Amino acid sequence: MMQRARWFGLFLVLFAFQACDGGGCDGCMEPIPGGFPLAQRIENSVQFRLTPAGITFLETHADELIASLMPGGLAFDIPESNSSIAVIGDVTICPGGGCTATINLRGVDIQPTPSSSLVIVAQLEVVTSNIRLSTERNATCLWLSGFECDIDVDTRRASPTYNTIRATLTFTVDTTTGYTSLDVADAGLADDLQNEDIRIESANTCGAIWCSVANIGFVKDYIIDTLEDQLMSTLDDSLASISCMACPDTGCPAGSTCNSDDFCERSDGTCVPTLLGVEGQMDLGAMMASFSPGLSAQVQLLAAAGGYANVDGNGLNLGVFGGFEAPTPSPCIPAASTGDYTPVARATEFASGDTFTHCR
Repeated sequence: MMQRARWFGLFLVLFAFQACDGGGCDGCMEPIPGGFPLAQRIENSVQFRLTPAGITFLETHADELIASLMPGGLAFDIPESNSSIAVIGDVTICPGGGCTATINLRGVDIQPTPSSSLVIVAQLEVVTSNIRLSTERNATCLWLSGFECDIDVDTRRASPTYNTIRATLTFTVDTTTGYTSLDVADAGLADDLQNEDIRIESANTCGAIWCSVANIGFVKDYIIDTLEDQLMSTLDDSLASISCMACPDTGCPAGSTCNSDDFCERSDGTCVPTLLGVEGQMDLGAMMASFSPGLSAQVQLLAAAGGYANVDGNGLNLGVFGGFEAPTPSPCIPAASTGDYTPVARATEFASGDTFTHCR
């Protein structure tokens, strides 16, 4: 009976997502104010292992997975930046914005690292567009104007035809909630853009002279440093959105508030980690209104990583909290005297690598 109830709960989660796909519905999944009750979760209700074979699959199909998650590809805006260079004066890259960098994934290597990390090494092709460099009116243009240059970056021009980026993803169990958070550290370029990757052309009359001068190595070095800083800043912002919970319309979880970056932040300055899973509530009665109108049956669902996370046998193991509760039980149904929320024991098979004698 318990097994049937678990499968029924899973069916409801899948049905809710399917029903809400492509335009909304009555009874769709909505956030739970304050989150799912922590005391009513079952630890290790599901246990998950990313095996070496699974890691190989992700490495082989990484570009397809990214395409499914990001149909527009890996494209980033490069914001306007300003610097000062001796003699030339103030220099602006991407005045007014509109500069973009498109990244194509050439390959990826995922390395499980104890105690609970995945080191990601990715080979990326970087192509930019609409990058303008401009200066204020200065002596180099006889004080008549500043010079403007168009900059084009394409890592495929020089060997190697890609850049390598590394990042460490660490799965850490949050001491406050017990949920597993994803922390990103040591993200950065393992090698620099090369001078040969960059072309600089004039965009105005004065630029016809000085943009040619800009092709000199030390000027390109400055441009490379600036572009790399902008790309890494954009990457850091994107990674922050993975690690920290965005402020929901229903309010941040208890003990946290929405900060100026629109992330939920605790009183000690740490952000509330993004939930790795699904949590929400829905009205089962409203979902069935087409053939049985007038019903109301609110339920709350949870399936989120938590409890434990570790690397063992060249694979990543994750515990998952599960929960299925009715916040306002129907008076027609007698309530059980107490709920059984006893944690499920960890699966011993996970310590043996990717070879299993049976599944459970």
